[in-house]
Amino acid sequence: MTQTQLYIRPFAATESDYLALAAVLADESPEIPLSVSELKVDARHFETQGTLFERFALELGGEIVGFATLLAPFWSASSNKLNTRIAVKRMPGRQEIFAEGFAFVAERAKAYSPDALLSGGRSDDTEKMEFLEQQGFVETMRFPFKRIDLENASLDKFAEHRKRAEESGISIVPLASVKPNRPDWCRELYELENRLMGDVPLPDPYTPMEYEKFEIMANDPEASDHNWFFVAIDPHTNQYIGLTMLFPSKAKKESSFTGLTGILPDYRRRGIASALKLTSFDHARANGVRYIHTDNEENNPMGQLNREMGFRDIFSMVSHERKPAFPA
Repeated sequence: MTQTQLYIRPFAATESDYLALAAVLADESPEIPLSVSELKVDARHFETQGTLFERFALELGGEIVGFATLLAPFWSASSNKLNTRIAVKRMPGRQEIFAEGFAFVAERAKAYSPDALLSGGRSDDTEKMEFLEQQGFVETMRFPFKRIDLENASLDKFAEHRKRAEESGISIVPLASVKPNRPDWCRELYELENRLMGDVPLPDPYTPMEYEKFEIMANDPEASDHNWFFVAIDPHTNQYIGLTMLFPSKAKKESSFTGLTGILPDYRRRGIASALKLTSFDHARANGVRYIHTDNEENNPMGQLNREMGFRDIFSMVSHERKPAFPA
């Protein structure tokens, strides 16, 4: 690194700090840039959850070159583990900046006495992978990041899945269209998400957030457009039995990201997940989206379905853990 000393300060939540954060994250992962508005929504959700979230800017010669963040993992805030996220621009001396940023947040983590520290990064970011190994982290899970090009995807063979779902009476509709006639739509969505998330492979068992906090986030219009959320409804019970979410990118208009997609256990192996995805693809195309991105844990059956539908691996996000948090 240069002889200039690294200066670490609290993230100021100003427009300039957010712009710098967006630039650093885009430098690390140009395929999935985040806009300032999306980053603000992300921070607002951590505030709503009321869990630990501390972000610091890393400056070199007056320029922000990275960020260090200490936070509770979103999937299990009660696990007594803390996540350390270090993002640094690709530049000479990057490993040294990793080291100083990590040392800073790790020192702050000691006040919370965690059992373990978490971190992670892209599988193709050799500098970050080497750094984590040097710090005593070990790989725990791998999430291949995938993309489908809707202009060139061959999806005809999945049309039968949608036909089968329709013939069984399963309706697949935008969440926005059913909300006016379902006063408990948010509670129903909350319960469905929690049941589905219980089957999603994660580093620790999923812990649902309180409903009141979920309700605030679900009603945040900047966070999600419910015209891009699709639910499958059983005609006999009138209950949600499946879900897929799309989040159109505000940074790359031709791209979107798939959030949670899942089907309740009693309804699986009927082609409903494929039908949900096809419906979401149609909506994406109609709104100018060409590329859809997603990620799944490497052994998750949903990942296999995505590959069959034409998603192709780009890289993997790799989760790491250091336990004990502070080796003797």
